[in-house]
Amino acid sequence: MNGVDHADQLRSTYHTARKALKWWKYLFFFLFDVAIVNSYLLMRESPQHSQRTQMEFRMKLAHQMLGAFMSKRKRQSEVQIPAQPNHTHWPTVMKKKTCKHCATKKIRSEPGYGCEQCNVNLCVKCFKPYHVSKFPEMS
Repeated sequence: MNGVDHADQLRSTYHTARKALKWWKYLFFFLFDVAIVNSYLLMRESPQHSQRTQMEFRMKLAHQMLGAFMSKRKRQSEVQIPAQPNHTHWPTVMKKKTCKHCATKKIRSEPGYGCEQCNVNLCVKCFKPYHVSKFPEMS
């Protein structure tokens, strides 16, 4: 019992478990924690490795597992379409998203309309001010 209690104590110190309704998620996190604790215990028993704490071991393990992976937020770039005589900006029904012009004034508005040429959601009252500010040559 001594070894099991010690392993449970080490596992509960820095656990990765999350509350989950699905049994297999809980089982996955439990086995993941057990694998990390077992590797930490093996590392501690090895004479070639310097003594380090479990936190240092977990941090080093996380850095090794991530490697060179860098998560980048993917944002949609606002494409500036130059206003040309043959391009017309007409309001159209679109999926509800935040109004671009209201967002600059920190007002929350989710219209179901927008400009089909610019591909941005705009309130009816913001349609003209948005285009005047983006395309001064149109006014």
